[in-house]
Amino acid sequence: MPGQVDIPTLSDLSVEEVNVSSAVLKAAAHHYGSQCDKPNKEFMLCRWEEKDPRKCLNEGRKVNECALNFFRQIKGNCAESFTEYWTCLDYTNLAELRHCRKQQKEFDNCVLEKLGWERPQLGDLSKVTKVATSRPLPENPYHSRPRPEPNPVIDAPLEPAKHGSRLFFWNWDLEVGGSVPLGRGQFPPALGSDFLFRARQRERLCNTTPVQSARAGEQIRSALLFNCTSPDHLGSTGPTGNVRLGPI
Repeated sequence: MPGQVDIPTLSDLSVEEVNVSSAVLKAAAHHYGSQCDKPNKEFMLCRWEEKDPRKCLNEGRKVNECALNFFRQIKGNCAESFTEYWTCLDYTNLAELRHCRKQQKEFDNCVLEKLGWERPQLGDLSKVTKVATSRPLPENPYHSRPRPEPNPVIDAPLEPAKHGSRLFFWNWDLEVGGSVPLGRGQFPPALGSDFLFRARQRERLCNTTPVQSARAGEQIRSALLFNCTSPDHLGSTGPTGNVRLGPI
């Protein structure tokens, strides 16, 4: 039935929990990672490939079963040394292992002597490994989407745009409306450095004569951009009156 989600029952999810504290887990982390390496990696591989926790319940039960058997073996063989070790971690600042090397050595010697477990070397548990599993590979383990269809071929001739390219930058004109007389060197307050820059460019362009100009047509450009249409603007000390600043 489309839209129906199958949820496992509570009996399927009911397992015996590992009731230990964080200090106990940290003290046993190295040996636990070494002894339960295969079920842990199979469970993580299933979660990554299936992307559905309902399909990995059996693998999760194996992880829980391995953890319970691991702590039962420690409790039955090295309970005293292990208790001293995790108690030391529990009472140290930030549960740092470097403060409990003496208790760690006693615990490692106990599990090596009675259980034959060697403490893994630094970096052994973080190596990239291949997992041999009997679970079949899903159809799309990477969950990749199908490629889109290619764009249709355009048969009509491609002509250039009527008004040319539209790739340009522009900004709004800055206008000071009303009857605010502004002389040379006088600027409206609180307009920022951008206004001052444009006003100085306006003065420079509007006051440039054809003799001073190094470019032909700068007078025309200044008239178009800064509204320097009055004959008094050419060669004068600067316009007075309302200011209209266009884009540079």
